[in-house]
Amino acid sequence: KIQEAYDIKQEYNSKYEIMRFWEKAFSESGIVKYIIKNVLDYFNSKVNFYLSHLSKGKFFIEFDEHLKEIITTGGREISYISLSGGEKKKINLAVMLGLQQLLTISHKEENNLMFFDEVAESLDQDGLDGLYILLSELKKNKTLFVITHNNYLKSLMDNVRTLSITKYKGISSLTRR
Repeated sequence: KIQEAYDIKQEYNSKYEIMRFWEKAFSESGIVKYIIKNVLDYFNSKVNFYLSHLSKGKFFIEFDEHLKEIITTGGREISYISLSGGEKKKINLAVMLGLQQLLTISHKEENNLMFFDEVAESLDQDGLDGLYILLSELKKNKTLFVITHNNYLKSLMDNVRTLSITKYKGISSLTRR
């Protein structure tokens, strides 16, 4: 009986060790950290590509292995919380586009459609100019749908096909230009 109890204990210890292995493998210091380490350079480069267009090279952002951001401008580090609404918008948009690019490497085919809904909100004229340059770059490989009420951005996009939706007495109508 002692031998039988010892064998059962050994079996449970073995199962426990296997469980501990998988627990560590799927923890933040295991596979997740390995994956983050291997995509971080790609992700950072994509985010900064977009951010350079949106901020005209004013901002640079880098994520570390814990996905903590380090934002720099003019060679000095600044915190996200201290940014203006427009600056936050530029960084958020760059990060979102970087994440979208990161997702495309896990698919066999890249999506050729992008939708931007009120993307110009909170941007100053420099930000809008940068956004227009970025949209011009993106439209080389993608079909873009940009929803905006910003007249300045609309004027920059004068050479594109537009759909206008107007609502009158609860009825929406669509006109194409």
